[in-house]
Amino acid sequence: MRRALLLALTVCALPAAAAEFEGVLEMKIVTDPTAKGGWTGGTVRILVGKAGLRSEVVAQTLKQPFQLVSLVRAAEPGVTYTLDEANKTYQKLDNTSPPDKAGSAPATLKRLGTEKLLGRTVEHVLLTSAAQGKEEELWIDTTLVPPARFVEAFDRGGGDDWWSALKAAGLQGLPLKMVFRSTAPGSKATAVEALRVEAKKLPDSTFQIPAGYREAKGPLDAAAQ
Repeated sequence: MRRALLLALTVCALPAAAAEFEGVLEMKIVTDPTAKGGWTGGTVRILVGKAGLRSEVVAQTLKQPFQLVSLVRAAEPGVTYTLDEANKTYQKLDNTSPPDKAGSAPATLKRLGTEKLLGRTVEHVLLTSAAQGKEEELWIDTTLVPPARFVEAFDRGGGDDWWSALKAAGLQGLPLKMVFRSTAPGSKATAVEALRVEAKKLPDSTFQIPAGYREAKGPLDAAAQ
């Protein structure tokens, strides 16, 4: 779920003639109150600028809070940084090696029409991965096109190849709403929906690793004091 959320928040942008979006997208995570385990709610912020792309996820689980900050910097488009703010560490993920998708059937895409969210026109689509037993609905605002150089960094999640399905459909932009669920009968859905979209210039420091952080080589190292 965490990886799928990170991917879906970023892979929906494709190169286009439209002006590239710079600014902040604020979203909320809504879960089914009858679901057992997993997340119980939270927030997401996506910050897009010429110097990079930053995603901030703050969620609550039944056991403890969860926080994930990810960075892709324009100077290093082949690297994703994940920040551990509690321990002041970061890890580097290589995005240059293609994922292993051998034997995985491509995702199928179905257009469900245009709708309005936050007063903006969005394209509603359904992506289904039979091989993975899951599907996702996206409401994409095609006027919000992040810098294309950051897109490749998130086309490494493997398995579903949703990015290729969206590209083939000619869709581009950021999703203002997402619904994740399994295709199994009775599965509970998790939704992520935009609260606010603000176009603004962001300082380069937004996409820098904070001073005093050290590189961690793995989860255990990240938590070491």
